[in-house]
Amino acid sequence: MENKSPYAAASKYGLILGLALIIYGMLLNVLGLTGNQALGWVSFAILLGGIIWGTIDYRDKALDGFISYSGALGIGVLIIVFASIISSVYTYVYAEYIDPSLIEKMVSEAEKGMYKNGMSDEEVEQAMSMTSAFMTPAFIAGSSFLGNIFIGFLLSLVTSAILKRNPEEEE
Repeated sequence: MENKSPYAAASKYGLILGLALIIYGMLLNVLGLTGNQALGWVSFAILLGGIIWGTIDYRDKALDGFISYSGALGIGVLIIVFASIISSVYTYVYAEYIDPSLIEKMVSEAEKGMYKNGMSDEEVEQAMSMTSAFMTPAFIAGSSFLGNIFIGFLLSLVTSAILKRNPEEEE
């Protein structure tokens, strides 16, 4: 008999999704494409794919092919929570221990962007003092966690409407 616990399914697919996000991030880092915003959209596609795959599998294997909108939303959000925990822990470990220069690179890129946008030296200096205060491994990991949760929730709202399947609709 298939385990009908949404937590078991969400942890399984959250782990897979979290690892996929980590591998994608590592690939971008190795190729030197971490700051490429266009490739950042691929991570949204990975999130979307993980939510859809996990929800369909849970619906079809554990719930005999039926799931309500709220059930689909719930499993989608749980998958994102597990994936976000895993990827955020990795982000923290990476920024704190593996590549501590990451924060310096991010601050430098932010400063270049400010000058590129036409800010004066004084404005850049003031903005950089605030930016530097928030650029810590814990803050980066926390904002990554919250950002993934927010985007994942929005994606789950949409996918739930598409993937829901009620028994009365099938009759």
